[in-house]
Amino acid sequence: MAVGDLDRVDVVDVCVVGGGPAGSIAARRLAELGHRVCLIDSPGAPAGPSVQHLAAAAIQAFESVRSLDALHRATYARAEARLVAWDTPAHYEPSSPAGMLIDRRVLDRCLLDEARTSGVDVWADATVDFLDRQRDNWLLAVRRRSRADPANRDGTASVRARVVVLAGGPRCGLGGRAHRTAPRTFALHGVWACGSSSVLRIEALRDGWLWGAPGPDGTTHIVAFAAAADIRGLSRADRADLYRSLVRSSTVFDSVSGPPADDTIAVHDATPSLHPRPAEPFLLRAGACAGALDPLSSQGVQSAIRSAIHAAAAAHTMLTPTGDVSAAVDFHILATRRNHDRHRRFAADLYGLAAARFSTPFWERSASGSVAPQIAPLAQFAAPARTDRLQWSAAATWRAAPVLEGSIITTRTALHRPLLEQPVAFIGDTPMSMLRGLLPATLDSVERGALGRTGADLVASLFQVGVVECAGSSVNAADSAASSMVEARSAS
Repeated sequence: MAVGDLDRVDVVDVCVVGGGPAGSIAARRLAELGHRVCLIDSPGAPAGPSVQHLAAAAIQAFESVRSLDALHRATYARAEARLVAWDTPAHYEPSSPAGMLIDRRVLDRCLLDEARTSGVDVWADATVDFLDRQRDNWLLAVRRRSRADPANRDGTASVRARVVVLAGGPRCGLGGRAHRTAPRTFALHGVWACGSSSVLRIEALRDGWLWGAPGPDGTTHIVAFAAAADIRGLSRADRADLYRSLVRSSTVFDSVSGPPADDTIAVHDATPSLHPRPAEPFLLRAGACAGALDPLSSQGVQSAIRSAIHAAAAAHTMLTPTGDVSAAVDFHILATRRNHDRHRRFAADLYGLAAARFSTPFWERSASGSVAPQIAPLAQFAAPARTDRLQWSAAATWRAAPVLEGSIITTRTALHRPLLEQPVAFIGDTPMSMLRGLLPATLDSVERGALGRTGADLVASLFQVGVVECAGSSVNAADSAASSMVEARSAS
């Protein structure tokens, strides 16, 4: 399709491609910041099962973007317990507080409605044919489905945008695709006739694993995860037979009945992936388009919200006349990679537990990213005496780092140290640059300084995690500090 053939040209500040949680939330935040935003929502349901589970902690993520109403509308039950057979025989584990069972289709629809209400121009049932950089703008060629005749897809238009946010999922082909970060895994999803109580069920099998939850209509949704080699080349009927055999071999799904028909069993790629360039000047990727998590982490929606917040801040920074584009790019890349690596290690460690039980190629490959813990208990670092002369750890360095302040990404002086997950630019609301000049000194003298008791308490807390040490102590005395105990607002 040639550019000259397009029927209509829309000029906006930001064009968001993808109507899932990451796209809708990013678009809404940018519209609320005063930007002209359009969102292109491709037809079709999201990949994966419509029934999903969110941990209770997800409430905080939705609250941070003022979307609790969407969460409540999508929630149809609470998961009070889990029936787990992973590295041990099947047993019940209470969920306290209880997680939420949601209908993902309802959630996506509610978040999209919130974006519309905030002023986002939503193009429903539209597909981007190509994306091209032209001087100071991006040109997107869009094919729109006719509302009068859904079969007609000849309506065309173009969008000129200063910034583009791609949030169309891991298989979004615009601007290159994400790279796999784990052995390729497929998910087979079916709906069984027999429902159950509000209990999640998770089981490790010899050559795969199962996840299931009750649906909103008295059914049970079961997803089987298996290696791509076990599925590749199979006919639809053979895939259905494999799926049903995996479920039939289960001990936690032995009560289900009414196996789904061949043509109702869905298959999708569930392989974790990470895009090599989550951010470029005026082009950002959000959600699974930037990095798809391992399904074992069960954090896809929460991760999408965080990614949307970061992408919106990066886009807003790029659109601000005095904004630091390089800082915005670096911030989003680092935050995306850190989040992905953290969840990859978490999933690999869980796979390692099952690998110890089964010792099969599937589990050994899945656990290949597992790493031994490197963090020692906090108790080995007692609080310093008031008269001890304290100094910054010799392993600590001070360098500039991109940080999120409100809705803008800036560059701040941050503390870098081995075993800290990320540079620390703030502790609470206190910039690290204000603390830097306090040492070397005793706690008593710090308390008599400009920050008073607050400064002394912060220095004492940094001592306990090995960032501060007694003058003359060993350089490596605190190398195994529990860095995760530093509650910091930094480049995350």
